[in-house]
Amino acid sequence: MAKVARARVLAVVAVYVLLAGCDAGGKAAPPAPSPSASRAPERPAALAGGVCQLWDYPMVEGVLGVRFTVAVATQLDTTQTCLIQVDASDPSLALSASPTRADADVYAKTVVPKGATAVTGLGKAAYRIAVPPAGAGPAVEVGWLSPKGWLYVLRYTAPAGTPPADLAPLGDKLVELGKRLDPA
Repeated sequence: MAKVARARVLAVVAVYVLLAGCDAGGKAAPPAPSPSASRAPERPAALAGGVCQLWDYPMVEGVLGVRFTVAVATQLDTTQTCLIQVDASDPSLALSASPTRADADVYAKTVVPKGATAVTGLGKAAYRIAVPPAGAGPAVEVGWLSPKGWLYVLRYTAPAGTPPADLAPLGDKLVELGKRLDPA
């Protein structure tokens, strides 16, 4: 049980490291180019490696209606995380994956956050929760226990100043995206 909780904490830490603009080595990321600067051709998300290989920008855009163009992957112990964005001021979408031997009961007791809503039709057990702003804008998180023995956490974080109510429709869309990332 402690491994499951630790894996969730590591996944969240990895997401916050990415959101803070640091790479896995703790070095500050280079500043983003100004909007007037010419942009390099878009690289597929899968080229970032790790769990970024599970999705591509057109699939995410088709489900969420948001076009992302930059992907960053990191790994801490056995937890892999992928963050996609357009730039630092835009929304971000993070996916963390950790292997586990937990069953649905252990998952529900040790991983699911308090106040979360149970989700059906995604993995062995799943939840959805609204996350209040904490340094960035509000977020919506969907987590699930895969039949293949993985813990997944998918989090959409809106830009600062976004009203939390604006994210309500995204919960169902994140569940749909989760089903595409981890088909049963």
